[in-house]
Amino acid sequence: MVRGCKIEKQSVRIARDSIIKSDFSKVTWKSNEDFHSPFIDSFLVRPVTVLHIGTKVYPFEAALQSSELSGQRGGGMSKYVSTLIRALPDSIRTVMLVQKFDGQPALEHEGAVVTYRYPAFGNRSVRQIIANTLSFLHGFILVRRHEVDVVHGHMQIGILFAWLLGRLTGRPVVATPYSVVTASEGSGLYTGTLARIEKFVYPRVDALVFESPENRTVAIEQRGFDGLDNDHVILTGISVPERASLPDPDQGAQLRLFYIGRIVPVKALDCLVEGVALLPSELRARIHLDIIGEGEMSDLLASLVARHGLEGCVDLHGFVEDTSRFYEDCDVFVLPSHQEGLSVSLLEAMSHGKACLINDFGVPFQDGDVIIMPDNAPETIAATLRRLLASPQAIREAGALARKRIEEEFSVASFARRYESMYLGQAASN
Repeated sequence: MVRGCKIEKQSVRIARDSIIKSDFSKVTWKSNEDFHSPFIDSFLVRPVTVLHIGTKVYPFEAALQSSELSGQRGGGMSKYVSTLIRALPDSIRTVMLVQKFDGQPALEHEGAVVTYRYPAFGNRSVRQIIANTLSFLHGFILVRRHEVDVVHGHMQIGILFAWLLGRLTGRPVVATPYSVVTASEGSGLYTGTLARIEKFVYPRVDALVFESPENRTVAIEQRGFDGLDNDHVILTGISVPERASLPDPDQGAQLRLFYIGRIVPVKALDCLVEGVALLPSELRARIHLDIIGEGEMSDLLASLVARHGLEGCVDLHGFVEDTSRFYEDCDVFVLPSHQEGLSVSLLEAMSHGKACLINDFGVPFQDGDVIIMPDNAPETIAATLRRLLASPQAIREAGALARKRIEEEFSVASFARRYESMYLGQAASN
């Protein structure tokens, strides 16, 4: 018995040494001396390595700097992943498989992260399919090269390829869908395929991560799941600015509204513009709406603004790299979407102390933390704007409550700790 224990300990030391001296030596990982997790020391003898498939860009800032992405920017998922990876402790090493844009290296090492980038072309959907296919094929080599313990898939196509890779290489799979396909996104071939992927693959991954309990409920209802036994809720982590920019509108003063995100049908920005147009001229004169972003509905929105003569109170800014001035200067963030995951732009607006006006698409907040409309019909939006114009104190209170909720429940540290625990648990179970 004693002799067997000695042999086992010697084997563990040899395995540890061989891992440290293997392909990881080609990557600038953080020192193995820095890993102090008792869990790792007891069970895994080395840091856990997670391979990510399905993220568009890494780091998030690359999307802002790339002219190749013009018209396709929108970074909620990429910002989510970048925030997570930067906050993870040294017990987690990361291999990123993402799209390659102009000026970016195909391979990049930075601390505990190694990033592989693949060329892609076409519109948003085509690029996603190409990049995920190349990531999947290269993934067989990278799983061995980097001793990958866990595969993490993002969005529907990324999750499908992550599940296939995990199934074929014997690695557990974590999946983060962010949102589910709904009728509001149309019924074409592409959206129908995404819905079928959700129905097939979500129950089959080892861990399915939702951003809120409401997102989980929507997924179960939309796909007709008879419950899920692999689901987890991890609230998104958001960095809170040191100084709040609380709204301070005066009675009778102009109310500054803003939206930041993709200009696509599911965001229902046409409903927002139509809602502003329904206000009488004397109330429209007291509202200014800034819409920041780009996407396939940009031309439609511009024509709506022109048709209703709203050029004086609605500005379409297109892509703006530095959006900080809107978070600082505006009073109310507006998100009228038909369907959302847990919007990063919404959480960022709340962290700045902005009052937030949203459609009732399902969020982990009470009416008060945010201002929730029963629907996003233009008439409902117009009626809600009337009430806000008459209640500046309610706007100030909503901004303060919004920031308080983010500070209490959406810390980056808690976000990273829960993912770390999940990665370690999945690696150990394997």
